[in-house]
Amino acid sequence: MAKTPSPEIVFEKVTGSRAQVLALYGLLEQRGHGISHQQMPSLSAHTAFVRAHPYRVWYLLYRGGALMGSAYLQRDNSVGIHLTPGQHRHLAEVVQRLQGLHAPLKPIPSVRPAHFCIHIAPSNAPMRRALEKMGAPQIQQTYALPR
Repeated sequence: MAKTPSPEIVFEKVTGSRAQVLALYGLLEQRGHGISHQQMPSLSAHTAFVRAHPYRVWYLLYRGGALMGSAYLQRDNSVGIHLTPGQHRHLAEVVQRLQGLHAPLKPIPSVRPAHFCIHIAPSNAPMRRALEKMGAPQIQQTYALPR
């Protein structure tokens, strides 16, 4: 029996519409691993953040019409990918599509590498396993210094 291909992942550019703000807020509420924030922001703070569009490019990700996560590229060539539970098996496809849509920005010594890199929370075992399965080498560990 032939395997049915999975539905294509649709990349929707984040423009800051109310529907997108709410979708991103819902994803943030579901996230079990965090790097950039320790507490859930208010909806108004989140709305301001989304509308400020702090990333080089930002997408909502849909598969089969259902929201499956978000992805963004920063100007330091780092990639943020946040997938809903059970969707990490599609990480390689998301990464390949991002790399097909965008090239890394030119390197700047001690500022920006020549390649894309992804930061994940140490507790995010599903993402770590998916990256290892793709053959992505670990290149560093990052620590927050106490104040």
